[in-house]
Amino acid sequence: MIPDSPVRSVAAPDRQQGFSLVLALSLVSLLSIMLITYSLLTVNNARTSSATSRGSAGFYAAEAALNARADNIRTLFKSFRTPGGESPLPAGACVGANQGTEDMKCEETTIAGRKVQSYVQQSEDPYSIVVASGERFAGLTGEETPYTVRSQALNAAGNPEALANMTFRSRVVPLFQFAVFFDKDMEFDNTAKLSFTGPIHSNGNIFLDSGTGTDTSLTLEGQVTSAYDIYRRQKKDNICQGSVSIAAQDTSMVALPCSSAVDTPYTNDYYKARYGGTVESNIGELDVPSIAALQPTPSAEYWQKADVRIVLKRKTAVSSTFTSANYDDFEPYFVSSTGQKLNVNCVDTAPNPVAKLLTPPQVAVSYSATFRDTREARYWDNSAQGNNSARSTKIMLDVNVRKLLSCIENSTNSSVLGVSGGLQNATEGGLVIYMTVDDRGAANSTVTSSLLAVPLTNGSNGAIAQSDAPVANNYGVRLWNADVLKAESGARPKGVTFVTDQAAYVQGDFNKALPSSVDWVPSAVLADSFNIVSEAWEEPATFWLSTTCVTLSRATAILPPVVTVPTTCPATSAAAAAVTTAVSRTLYSDAVNIDGLTYYVYSTQGVADRKAGAGLLNNSTGLTSTLIPSMPLANTGNNIRVEGDLLSKMPLTYRQASETTVNTAILAGTATTVAERKIYDNLSSDLQSGGVHNMMRFHEEWGANGGNAKGIQKYNYRGSLVSLDQPQHAKGSFQVNTTTYNPPLRQWKFEENFRQSSKLPPLTPRFVYIKQENFTRDFAQ
Repeated sequence: MIPDSPVRSVAAPDRQQGFSLVLALSLVSLLSIMLITYSLLTVNNARTSSATSRGSAGFYAAEAALNARADNIRTLFKSFRTPGGESPLPAGACVGANQGTEDMKCEETTIAGRKVQSYVQQSEDPYSIVVASGERFAGLTGEETPYTVRSQALNAAGNPEALANMTFRSRVVPLFQFAVFFDKDMEFDNTAKLSFTGPIHSNGNIFLDSGTGTDTSLTLEGQVTSAYDIYRRQKKDNICQGSVSIAAQDTSMVALPCSSAVDTPYTNDYYKARYGGTVESNIGELDVPSIAALQPTPSAEYWQKADVRIVLKRKTAVSSTFTSANYDDFEPYFVSSTGQKLNVNCVDTAPNPVAKLLTPPQVAVSYSATFRDTREARYWDNSAQGNNSARSTKIMLDVNVRKLLSCIENSTNSSVLGVSGGLQNATEGGLVIYMTVDDRGAANSTVTSSLLAVPLTNGSNGAIAQSDAPVANNYGVRLWNADVLKAESGARPKGVTFVTDQAAYVQGDFNKALPSSVDWVPSAVLADSFNIVSEAWEEPATFWLSTTCVTLSRATAILPPVVTVPTTCPATSAAAAAVTTAVSRTLYSDAVNIDGLTYYVYSTQGVADRKAGAGLLNNSTGLTSTLIPSMPLANTGNNIRVEGDLLSKMPLTYRQASETTVNTAILAGTATTVAERKIYDNLSSDLQSGGVHNMMRFHEEWGANGGNAKGIQKYNYRGSLVSLDQPQHAKGSFQVNTTTYNPPLRQWKFEENFRQSSKLPPLTPRFVYIKQENFTRDFAQ
């Protein structure tokens, strides 16, 4: 019998193998699902990332378009324009015919490879504002206009992929609402005693220092801001002197002390703690007009918008050599905006003699070549300029202001000039009068074919676009007989702005009336540089000049004195006691050189009176003018009264100034101490600017250093001082000395009337800043 074989189980292992297979298949499926999911996620993420990247790039492009359109709006306001036209309708904007017009229309540009469309909407009409207390430029009035700029970036299919909107308020603020505004470094340097009300701003650095002395102080009673730093020191030297006080937020006057580290400006944290917000540095530059707006070019704002244009035209070809012979080669006349000569009977075409301005010409416009500018002589007498001293004498367009206003008042003249309303013209807030010199072009050329057509580099006028190199010249425009700004009939303009691209000279009082008077007129002078000649320039002569020297001699104490004309002229005699013995004395007080000739100076008060006062004669024996027939008694031949422009050729001691008042806004070029936004150590005086207080250039002995016989004379000024650049045509360096001038007692104030927009001068220059309110964005729809 065969034993039973063992029984073995095979079912369990088969089941385990089936389970493993199922598990393996499940894991494969799961991994496949995970792999597919991961792939899908990766693709989606890539698509999302790509879309986000495209949207971000689109957004940046749309934002760039917003900023560009906002800047265009700012530029329009800065150039005296307001945006015009109609916006496209919001629904379907920039599609088909829905494009809008002019400054508000749709514009398409390419930014970073994307097409971007943008347009502008004006949210409200413009309205007047007063900048709120606590804000920068608090208290200034201006005009505010709200705008919304919309832009959209388009994808390759032409559909929007990013939308952006920006709402902002454009604020336009007149520059003449500042007491002082410089688009460059501003220096208060050795100011002596000087006080300003009203806000002050510099688009460069500000330097504050009053100099040495027991009575030197600088007081600033308004907000002080700068685009860069505010230093308590002089720019020309690393010293800090005197007393400087600035009004704090609570209106109290707080001193700004010197620091041991004069090269390091105080921080805004320091100014905030000390003044509560009225002093702030590093705020960034403000947008202001370019000096190109002042140039006599067809597209320049002031030339285009002027109501009256007067040109002193050179009739001969341009010559670099200036002598007395070619000073007669000019003719003044009125022109249109395109340069056509206008026949207005208010012009004297013959040059004025040296003293003619003492008797006002019976015409509005004339010219002269008799005023010697001693500051500019420092440039022209220099060997680097060929010792061309003849060019220190100005070829001057002379404007008798009251006569000119009377000329414009005449209905026939105003019609020829194209001045709507005559003297009452209010197109730009009043009259704008442009004056210049044209020495471009060929002989007998017209203003149309020369000044407005010949390249700017031709001729000596040096009229420039801002990018051109400045050219020195010896031209000027003189405004005089302007103590009141009204016609001889008594009629007054609504306002008047005088504009020239050349040096301006104001002679005598200007707009002297008090701000509360009906005779006060909003006015401004915009020029390459600004010069003051006092009231004394028009006073009767107190001295004579003669080429003959006369002496008084007496042989013995008992013989009468006799007048002699010696062969050799002795030096002038000093004052002496009463004469009781033989003596010889000069009757002239000085000998001066004018234009290469020696002249002897005599008093017009009478020889006896003058010399008796000096103790030459005793009480028993007198001398009268009848005993000295050789003395100059008439303004003929070689005997000349020292008056009018002849004073400019005399030593400073004869140019005795008298109290003068000027009430007007001034925009003019000012010298800069070497380079902008730099500080220096112990510079020579030839390299210094003279500071804000020498923006108005003086030419006389005002007496601050004791040289005026009547004591220190007052220069009263009320207005606003604006400087946008250095002078383009005046190159004489600053210096206070016995040749150029000695300072007045400066009594200066900000013109509070300028805080009212209705009392600003016509075509007041403005600065623009934008206050952003909100910004939104949206990606592809």
